[in-house]
This record gives sequence, structure tokens and C-alpha cells, in this order.
Amino acid sequence: MQELIEKLAAAEDETWYSRVLKNHPASCELSEEEEKEILFHSMETAETYALEFKERYGDVSGVSLAGAMGLSIKRTTEELRRPFLYMGIFEPEEGTIMLNDSTLNAIKGFISENNLSEIIWEEVLEEVVLFHEIFHWIEENSPGIYTRSKMLKRPVWNLFARSRGLDGAGEVGAIHFSKIMSGISYSPCLYEMCLLIKTGVCSIDFFSSIL
Repeated sequence: MQELIEKLAAAEDETWYSRVLKNHPASCELSEEEEKEILFHSMETAETYALEFKERYGDVSGVSLAGAMGLSIKRTTEELRRPFLYMGIFEPEEGTIMLNDSTLNAIKGFISENNLSEIIWEEVLEEVVLFHEIFHWIEENSPGIYTRSKMLKRPVWNLFARSRGLDGAGEVGAIHFSKIMSGISYSPCLYEMCLLIKTGVCSIDFFSSIL
């Protein structure tokens, strides 16, 4: 397993983000050109905001940045079963980020049990999750931001084209933002991979197709 995960940790960001777009519940089939455009601009958006926050706050922690944004952090221990397989959730109405300790502990346990700590850092997991959810706060408070405003023209009943939002762009942006802000060298998608394997949703072999 370690050898495969080392290869996955070295995979290009675009490889993981392409999977995010394809697997997002609200996704639709994209042409190669559309996918490249969406990945480029979603990553660019994340990089722009990451640079802005680093210039303003320096190497800020997720907790400190959440506080600067006026966000409170709450914790829960939801069961490790669908639909509760989430690490964190931004709740705009309450202005909070909810962290799921059951999920976070399961991921850390998987990393420790499989001696993966030199490849995937469990100590920065919470930071990654906080930065991910902070990006969704940015989206809520930035009218016209690409990851919320990107629309695709798609036919309805094969007749008339209608604009359709692309939620997957926001996920790509949040993942990329969390990678930059936390300073990790691998994709944060590896944490989701650990969770899915730990909970039996899929096997490590499933992820080998990414390479």
C-alpha cells in the first residue's frame, strides 16, 4: 500500500481535480476543453485568494484565519456512515465551520495504522479542513467569484440550451486553496482517500486508476 500511496502523493493536482469534477454530484459531462478551462480558472482563483491572505496575514493558521473572518469553529462526533462522511462543513447562516471529530480521528487512525505519516501528515489535517471551508466562506462573500459564477450551456430535454452552474469548480478551488494555505506538497484529496478506504466505501485499488 505504501508504494502506491507514494505514487498517488506525487500525482499532479490536475489529475485529482479532474476526478473531483467527474465525481461531483452536480456534475455534468465536460469536453476536454471545458475541463481544462475550469481547472485552470478554479486553481487560479484559489491561488489569487491564497496570495492575498498570505500577504495580509502571513503564515496564518486555519483557526486564526477563521477568527479573522468572524467564523466560529464547532465540533461534532457524527456517526461514520453516509451521509455523515464529511470532515468539515461551512454553515453560512450560523457563520460557523463544523468539524467532525469522528471522521478526522478515523483518517488519523488510518494514517497511523498503515505507517503513512511520512507521506500524509496527520498533524495538518485539521488545518487543511479549516482552509477548505474558509474558501467556501470566501465564495459566499465574493460576488462574481469564478468558482460560483461559472455557468455551462446544456440542453434541457435535448431542445433548448439552459445555463447550468458548476458546483465542482468550487470544490476544486477549496481543495487547491487548502493545499496552498496549509503548505503540504500532496493533494488534500489523499485525506478523502484515507477516509473512503478506512470506512470500506472503496479499496486502495480503486485509486490506482488515477495514475
